[in-house]
Amino acid sequence: MKILFRILANPKSILRWLILLKPSRYFWNRVLINRFASKAPPRPRPFSLRSEYTSWESLTDRKYTGRHLPEDSVDRILPELSEVVDLWKREKNREIPSTETSMLFAHLAQWFTDSFLRTDLSDRRKNLSNHEIDFCQLYGMSRQQTDIIRSKCDGKLRSQMIKEEEYPPFLFDPEKVDMSTWNWDDPSSWPWSDSKFEGLHDSQSLKFIFQGIPEDRLRKVFVSGLEHGNSSVGYMILNIVSLREHNRICEVLKAANPSWDDERLFQTARNTMIVLLLNVVLGDYINHITPLKFPFFVQTGVAEKESWYRTNWITLEFNLLYRWH
Repeated sequence: MKILFRILANPKSILRWLILLKPSRYFWNRVLINRFASKAPPRPRPFSLRSEYTSWESLTDRKYTGRHLPEDSVDRILPELSEVVDLWKREKNREIPSTETSMLFAHLAQWFTDSFLRTDLSDRRKNLSNHEIDFCQLYGMSRQQTDIIRSKCDGKLRSQMIKEEEYPPFLFDPEKVDMSTWNWDDPSSWPWSDSKFEGLHDSQSLKFIFQGIPEDRLRKVFVSGLEHGNSSVGYMILNIVSLREHNRICEVLKAANPSWDDERLFQTARNTMIVLLLNVVLGDYINHITPLKFPFFVQTGVAEKESWYRTNWITLEFNLLYRWH
């Protein structure tokens, strides 16, 4: 395998180009994906944050975050804060500009991982995740949320036009946002732009996120599938692009299938969007960060017969991997 890495890293290697040609590319795509996926023991994992020992719940209850490793039995002395700070000191106290990536990558990482790395703040052993790449950033975590976001016409999601451009609807009515009369403890009194939006997200979560935000910004909060959808410009850009693409696909599907009703148009467009997301994640996101110069791509039939092919279950270690950096 090390020899293969060296071949792929050398752009002048004839073998490199032979590997990247079809059908060799399909063969090596399968081999490498299985190689990396098999680095961790196959599921079910014996551990989760449910308990320090293996139990039926620790093997099956995905409300608890999974674990690769058991609890550490050694008492460890935490380093001094000053020692940890030293790890993050920048050379000459200045930012080091990257020449290999951009802010788009950082925004995509936040937007993408927010859909499945969802710690339950009331009990950090648990999570609120569906454990899936299901585009919940756009469609919500449940059928109830999805129904609120849908326009129920031609399969499309709700939207509004601003200066001839399509955007999600505003969560609050811009004309009624007045912080002097706002009662954060009574969600029924919040100036929703549509009364149905009150049931879109947990009110305590929205209170935590929005309390303290300036009044002019509250007027421009967009509807999103997840409660943190307005947390950054990049997050909302990706949601807006996704909304426009979903509705565009609905138009294409309706033109090709005039007899399809709203439900079939929506469900087909959503499935299409999830496949597009998988292609972006593997073809662009993963290929951007992997040191292996091989163009990974979504390939059907790779996983079904492999020992690692199991229901997804987010682990503590995977969560830490993202939160750390």
